[in-house]
Amino acid sequence: MRWERFFKRHKTIIITLAVILTIILIFFGAQIILFLNFIIGNDVVVRLDADKEYFSLKHNQEEKINFQASVITNPFCKATCKYDFYDISDDVLVDSDEFILNPTNPLKKEYQIKADKPGKGQDLYRFDMECISRNTILCRTGEEPSTRSILVAVDYDLNDEEKLQKEYVKGKLDSLLADIGDIRSRIKALTANANQLNEFLIISEMNKRIFDLENLDFQSKITELLRLWENYDYDSLEGQIVNLQKEFDKNIAEVYLLNAELSNIATEYNLTIENVVYSRNKLQDLKKEYSNNKTLKSSLSITINDFNNEIKAFENRTSIEDKKRIAENISIIVNKFENLAKNNIGLAEENVEIGEIEELNIKTIKLLDKISVDLGIELSDPLPRCCVFGGCKTCCVTEECVNDPGKYPVVFLHGHAFSKDVSAEYSLEAFNKIQKRLEDEGYLNAGAVTLYTKTDARYGYLSYADIPITLKTSYYFDVFHEPENYVIVQTKSENIDTYSIRLKELIEVIKYKTGKPKVKIIAFSMGGLVARRYVQIFDENDVETLILIGTPNNGIYDNINSYCPIIGENLECRDMDANSLFINKLNRDILDVKTHNIIGTGCLMNGNKGDGIVLEENAYLRNATNYYINGTCKRIEPLHINLLNVDLYPEVYDIISDALEE
Repeated sequence: MRWERFFKRHKTIIITLAVILTIILIFFGAQIILFLNFIIGNDVVVRLDADKEYFSLKHNQEEKINFQASVITNPFCKATCKYDFYDISDDVLVDSDEFILNPTNPLKKEYQIKADKPGKGQDLYRFDMECISRNTILCRTGEEPSTRSILVAVDYDLNDEEKLQKEYVKGKLDSLLADIGDIRSRIKALTANANQLNEFLIISEMNKRIFDLENLDFQSKITELLRLWENYDYDSLEGQIVNLQKEFDKNIAEVYLLNAELSNIATEYNLTIENVVYSRNKLQDLKKEYSNNKTLKSSLSITINDFNNEIKAFENRTSIEDKKRIAENISIIVNKFENLAKNNIGLAEENVEIGEIEELNIKTIKLLDKISVDLGIELSDPLPRCCVFGGCKTCCVTEECVNDPGKYPVVFLHGHAFSKDVSAEYSLEAFNKIQKRLEDEGYLNAGAVTLYTKTDARYGYLSYADIPITLKTSYYFDVFHEPENYVIVQTKSENIDTYSIRLKELIEVIKYKTGKPKVKIIAFSMGGLVARRYVQIFDENDVETLILIGTPNNGIYDNINSYCPIIGENLECRDMDANSLFINKLNRDILDVKTHNIIGTGCLMNGNKGDGIVLEENAYLRNATNYYINGTCKRIEPLHINLLNVDLYPEVYDIISDALEE
């Protein structure tokens, strides 16, 4: 009765206090629930889609591309978002904006893609989306950005008209290069012929003309022609060919003229040699016949002396006119003695010595028509050009480039989702900071990859540019094939064996898209078990390097094992149990692939050290390079999660960077 009287007397006050207390409990209860949601991963998540990620266009052809972005957030949160549409090839920001995005109102953007570069190659574009939830009374968030990227590849080629022009110009260029090779071979022969004549004759004026031909700047002209060819500048190339053809016609006329002049001189010179040889042979015969004739002996001696003097003069380097004159003198000297001998006219002198007839140190000249010249040019189709961040080089088309381990794609593989109710999309957030740092070091962020690959995407298109790429992927997604469509479905309730089989399919997709024979895997937590099981089942043929971070290689124990299935999936947690059949089977074999294992330690876990989730001893992996990262666990935020925060633990990134470079 006393309470009834008290309640009646203070009824208004009691009801007011009850309402206030109820409101307080609801408010703080909601905050607690929202905080727990945030802790287990229910923060902002961006979803990004494009209707097409690969185009094959002809020069000046255009196509549209559509992007759609949405967010998943706490219902009390709003996402502050920013998008960038970036022309990666030309290093130009095409479009950008900042805005508030609500889960019920997705962003839609459309862009016109044009193949505006001449020739053949590839352009790359990327749509980047970043959203952040801001802390409010009812919105608990880490204010860490959620990012998604879609890389768009545009293969471009000549249009039909340009292909016809290319074939026409190629024929003209082939012909001109053949002509240049011909004139160079003739000039080389001219030089050799002139060198032969210069040994015996003075041809100064002709030497100057040949020298001018030798110094024609063919190489720079050829270099310019090839530059225009490589740059697909067929209009300029056609004009250059016409101009050079005129210049060539003028030069070849001079070559033919000089060749004719040298030929005439050589012919005259060879005739003089024949005359001199004929006169010497005749003198030899006269000497044999009359060397004992007392009447002619003195005249014969004088004749031989005169002949020898003329021969010495003939052997001197003189003009062709002098050679002809000397040859004529030699003929006159011999014929004069022959006439004396026929009439037996001479001065009889005793004790006259007849000298030896001088040997001829002369030879005829045989001119060359051509001397083979190899321009070292094999005119083939220009290699395609790929540009990344404004730097251009030949696309990755050679076997050497395709099989270069330094260019293998880097695949990020997430860990176990703490909550089975959280979107699997959230798992892709784990490597944001590492992926960004890698792009700063030359690894192109190519977004994420799923099991769905459109059949119109060309094999190897993602690695056409000569740059390594990074890709996020998730074994939590699969593809449901309908008669005329593919539906991506979330499947987070499988065992690790199933995930490893799905990883096999993902790697096959990545190999198809990149054209690379192997990948490099960076796996976090349970993702490391998925990767190890994949290698164990399917061998290491597709994996170049395996980098594990915070992986429970020997399973999880005690409280962690007990709590796991409460908020996580049962099958995953069962397999990660240190005493499970899965862990037992996994550790029967030694990995035959380069493995780097990053272990977190420094947090007390039931008297032992670890990263707050995985014991140090359970993270250790035999036959791997093991690294230890000393850290701390803050409140309910374990070191395990922060191992991926390279701002807090930069040594983790250093290990990753060095391992990828091996």
